[in-house]
Amino acid sequence: MGETVQPTQDWKVVYGHLFEEGEDGLPKPGQVLKYFREIRKMNTKALARVLRVTKRTVERMENEHLFLDSMSRRRALASALRIPPFLLGITTFRGMPALTAPHVAGAAAHTTAQLTVVKSVEALQQALAALWTEHETTTARERLDAIEQDIRSQRYSLSLFSGQERLERQHILLGYYLLAVDVARSGRAYPTAFRNADSAIELALSLNVPEIRHPELVAAAYMERGSVYFERGNPGDVEAAIADFQAGLPYAQRSQTPLLAAFSGRAGATFIVRAQDKTDKAEALRLLDRSGKLVGTGELEGTLYRLGPVNEGWVQNIRGLGFVRAKDATEALNTLNKNYQAFLPDSRPLAFNHLYRAMAEEIQGHYPYATELVGFALDIFEQLKSQLGIFRVGQVVRSLSQHPTYADAIELAQLRARLVDRKRRRLLVLEEE
Repeated sequence: MGETVQPTQDWKVVYGHLFEEGEDGLPKPGQVLKYFREIRKMNTKALARVLRVTKRTVERMENEHLFLDSMSRRRALASALRIPPFLLGITTFRGMPALTAPHVAGAAAHTTAQLTVVKSVEALQQALAALWTEHETTTARERLDAIEQDIRSQRYSLSLFSGQERLERQHILLGYYLLAVDVARSGRAYPTAFRNADSAIELALSLNVPEIRHPELVAAAYMERGSVYFERGNPGDVEAAIADFQAGLPYAQRSQTPLLAAFSGRAGATFIVRAQDKTDKAEALRLLDRSGKLVGTGELEGTLYRLGPVNEGWVQNIRGLGFVRAKDATEALNTLNKNYQAFLPDSRPLAFNHLYRAMAEEIQGHYPYATELVGFALDIFEQLKSQLGIFRVGQVVRSLSQHPTYADAIELAQLRARLVDRKRRRLLVLEEE
């Protein structure tokens, strides 16, 4: 093999009931491979593509323990499936992060405390920041399982700490919950989004007992769940979203200005959808106007929660989106058409402005122009390598394709072909990697 596999018996503490022991003192590698492939929800064909081997080769790895002597192959498997390296003999158990089997109860993790070295607070913060960045350039489905696995690992290790360090780790865990909400929402995995949002709110409130010590955390948690309701759009969801924004507002008002501005912006957009008369609409616009005044020209990059660039243009985009959701295309275009010239060329806010204007034009039945605007947005998102933005483009393209009189239009067909070709090219890149 060129390098020596390092046998250790410590793996039996956590994984002994899952895997049989091989002749080298390690768990049988085929069993390890199959177990982690299945919990990562990856089929043999997908794994074969990552490893650049045939599907039959993967099956023989799992069932016959073949083709696993190479240390580089084992490293590739550990990376692709996030297998604890000590299970494949790449390193010993002592010195690894706190990685436990996904189903192992907290008590089981406690018994291995003397063997476990958990990640430092700084390492967790850096990993969280990297995941937020990766979220913008990676499809949601590829990241969600990994993020939830990180959440489980952090929850299991919390009981090992107390005092200030435990508090810091709870803050980071909350950041992971909010990231999971945002990723799930972008992939329309709403049950997962709600589950993590509920956990975020519960954790944020627990950190503020007996007094409000971290109001921004509670506000961010309520804002994320309210945004999920707003995005899903089922009957009753608008009222549920408004209830969350109303519950979070007292906390937002005690928070830093950028968070209050973002909170007001999202709340105002939601209230517009509910507006039944001029009084309701005035209240919604008051929130949005306050958001704009609070922001001024400042920007915020979230650390525990991600708000993205929050500035005057962002507020106006959100205002326009609120009118789009309310099916008020005239007001939406009045807002968005005034706004788009203020954005930098090829910037993310400009791309979303094009996209929201396309949605408003679709409401008015201006399908060719809506298609043109979607094309502009796609050009920018491709330059920015924003998978999240491209996903949103796909949603609008599917909506345009549902109009019987326009579904076969050449311009729309070309746009669909671009998305299909891009997906095909991306899969080829993944195979090569």
